[in-house]
Amino acid sequence: MRRRQTGPATAIDRPRHAGDIPTAVTPGHLKFPDDFLWGTATSPTQVEGYVANEWTDYVAADGGHCRVACNHYHRYEEDVEWMAQLGVNAYRMGIEWSRLQAAPFAPLNQKELERYVHLLDCLKAANIMPMVVLHHFSNPPWITSAGGWVNPATVPAFVDYAAKLVSALKERVHLWNTFNEPDTYASLTYLLGGFPPFHKWQLTSYRKVIKHMAEAHVRASEAIRRAGHGGRAPESALRRTGLISARSKSSRCGTICWREFRIIPSTVLS
Repeated sequence: MRRRQTGPATAIDRPRHAGDIPTAVTPGHLKFPDDFLWGTATSPTQVEGYVANEWTDYVAADGGHCRVACNHYHRYEEDVEWMAQLGVNAYRMGIEWSRLQAAPFAPLNQKELERYVHLLDCLKAANIMPMVVLHHFSNPPWITSAGGWVNPATVPAFVDYAAKLVSALKERVHLWNTFNEPDTYASLTYLLGGFPPFHKWQLTSYRKVIKHMAEAHVRASEAIRRAGHGGRAPESALRRTGLISARSKSSRCGTICWREFRIIPSTVLS
């Protein structure tokens, strides 16, 4: 989703690519396209509560934790009503991997899947388009205990999860985001110590995470495209987040992903 303009459009503010930013109709006024997405965004661990992943026992400096969080897990219908009252037409949401699979390559937990399906149906009834994030800074306990994204075995496990989830939700979801800020995740887990497992300056592990997430992104993207359903993803989003469309035939997404993943390690290590 695009960042809102905070002032009049000027020559310096004009988009580099057609359609990136709405054009000025009159000086100081902007007209947004009819299909422009105004949305809200959350991550499962931050809002759902009752989740079992590496963040379950984490307590922040102010005493905050995610054990109950906003209780979106039980109150999502109410939350969708609030979104509708805000007037948004899009919602970037995550689906918590740890709820859906109990082991590598296991079938999806049908009870948990049905809850997400109902959430998606509530969004549709409210005319809100979902954008689903497959990985947002959290992993199932069995991934964490096996070494997380440092372990190359995480790649096929994630791709299996993504393929099964896309197959189950392809009629309801048209925008998919493979990884939320993978560079941030890799940096805070193995360079800066801000995310579990809270390691600092482990450059070899950091580069492994970057490499494995990039490989998983490319392969999961292929699985999404094979599903054959979905709308057109905004090109600007491809440059940053790994957002893709199931209908896209282009390899641009994978190219952009590799470019972003590779710039950061070479910068840090040089």
